Amino acid sequence: MTLPVEKTTRLRFDGIETYLALQLEGHDGATTITFAGPLLHDGGQSIPDFAYGDPQYLTLSILTSNYVLSEIVYLVAYDSASSSGTITRGEEGTLIAMHSFGDKVVHAPTVVDYEMNAEALQAHIDDPQAHISVIQGVVDNGIAAHEAKDDPHPQYLKKASETGDTIIIEAGQTLWIKYGATLLVEGDIVIRDTGRLFINGHQIIVSNDAPVEPIADVVWIQTFGAP
Repeated sequence: MTLPVEKTTRLRFDGIETYLALQLEGHDGATTITFAGPLLHDGGQSIPDFAYGDPQYLTLSILTSNYVLSEIVYLVAYDSASSSGTITRGEEGTLIAMHSFGDKVVHAPTVVDYEMNAEALQAHIDDPQAHISVIQGVVDNGIAAHEAKDDPHPQYLKKASETGDTIIIEAGQTLWIKYGATLLVEGDIVIRDTGRLFINGHQIIVSNDAPVEPIADVVWIQTFGAP
C-alpha cells in the first residue's frame, strides 16, 4: 500500500486495547481492520479523526492467542467512534500474517519509540538549545492565555485563612471578591492600625479629629471627639 504523504506524526495515547471483530487476511492487500468496538483511550475517551492523506498514524500491535506480538500495523485513517480503519501492514520489521477473530490489538510502545526518544535525547545533549523554540512557544502561549483573562490566576490572590469566626489576611495579600459576588459578614468588620477602607476608589476615614483641609476622593466622618 503506497501512502500519499510521509507519515511523520506518531500519535500516542494511553490505554487503547481491543480485539479483532473480523479475521484479518495475511497479505498486504488486506488494509481494512475491524475492531470489537471504537478505539478508546484514558478510561473511555474517543481518539480523534485522522484521514488517509494526513501525516498522522497510530501504531497497533496485533497479538497471537498467546498474547505474543505477531505483527505491527499502522492505523493511517480512522473516524472517531468508528469500529474500523485503514492500516498499512508489516511495519517495523514484522511480517504480514493472518489474524483470527478475537485476536488482541493493543497500542503500546515499540522499539521505534525508544529509538526516537534516544535520538531526541542525543540531539539535546549535542545541542542544549535544540528544543528552545518549542519551549519558547509553550511559554509564549502561556503568557498569551494569561493576558487574555480579566482576572488571571485569582487563586493566588485569595490567600486568606479562616480561624474560628475570623478571616485573617496576611500583610501584602489580597482577598479578591469577584464582580457580581456578595460579601456577607455576620459580625464585625474591624480595621486596625494603618488599615484603610476604600469604596469604589474613595477612601473612607472615621476620626475624632477634623481634617486639616479637604482632600479629593476622601470621605471624612468626624465622630463626637475633640473639635
